[in-house]
Amino acid sequence: MKGRLILTYTNNSPDSLSYLWFTNIQNRYRKDSREAIMTQPKFSRFGIVENTEGLVIEELSINKTAATWLKHDNYFRVNLDKALMPGKQVQVELTYRQTLPINGSDYMGILKTPNGQVFQYTAIFPRVCVYDDLNGWSAWHTQYYVECGSMDMHFTAPANMLVNGTGALMNPEEVLRPSVLKRYRDAVKSDSIIKIRNAGEPFAREGANTLTWHFFEPRAGDGIWAASAAYKWEDARSPEIRKNRPGHDALSSRQPVRLGYDWPQHAGNAQSI
Repeated sequence: MKGRLILTYTNNSPDSLSYLWFTNIQNRYRKDSREAIMTQPKFSRFGIVENTEGLVIEELSINKTAATWLKHDNYFRVNLDKALMPGKQVQVELTYRQTLPINGSDYMGILKTPNGQVFQYTAIFPRVCVYDDLNGWSAWHTQYYVECGSMDMHFTAPANMLVNGTGALMNPEEVLRPSVLKRYRDAVKSDSIIKIRNAGEPFAREGANTLTWHFFEPRAGDGIWAASAAYKWEDARSPEIRKNRPGHDALSSRQPVRLGYDWPQHAGNAQSI
C-alpha cells in the first residue's frame, strides 16, 4: 500500500515546540520492534506472528521544505527548522509505503472467506501524538490517546471492492452504478434497512478499473477502513447519530450501518468506528 499524508497541525499549547512526535503502529511488525521482541507470538492476542518492513517514509517536508526525522521504534520525531509558537500552524506532508500483514495480530490483516478476501486496514497513516499539560509529548503506549481533528480520506482500490470505514461517504455518485446508487439514496431516507448490494452483484461505476472512495469525519484522530469484493451492503439512516451530532444530518445519514459478507462464523458487521 502507498500513501500520502498532509497534516495541518496547530500548536494550542502555551509552549513553543521544536519538534513533533508521530506514532507509527505499522512498525510493530518489524523484526527489531520492541513489541515483536517482548510479545509472545503464540497464545496472546497481540503476538507478532508475521514480520514486514513496517512503514517506510519515502519523503517528508515541513511547509513544502524537506525535513529530517528520527525513528524510535513505533514512533518518529520530526524536527522543525524553527520553533512552532503558541497559536501557530505548520503543515507536514509525507509519502510512505507499507505492507498489510496477512495475520495482523488483532489489529489488521487479510481474512479469507468463501466469497473472497477481506482486507482490514488499521494504523493506515502515521498519527501525530498528543502534547498535553501533564507530560508534554505523549510518545509511549499512545494507541488510544488520540489528538482529534478533521479527517479527509481518499482510498483507492480495485473497482470490484467495496470500501467502508471511518467517516461519511462523500462521493457515492462517483463509485456506484446508477441502479445501486438509487438504492443507496433510498436508504439515506429510510428508517428500515435496505439491501444496496447483494453478494456478488456488480456495483461499481461501469468502465472503471479502480475507484477512489472519499470519506470525511469532522471529529476523529484515527480510523479503520476495510475493502472486499465479498461484501454485501445494507444501509439505513441513523436517527441516533443525527440526534447526537446536530448539523451533520446529511453526513450521518450516509454512513453505512451494515456491511458484511456471507459466512456463518463471521456474520457480524464491518462497521466504521
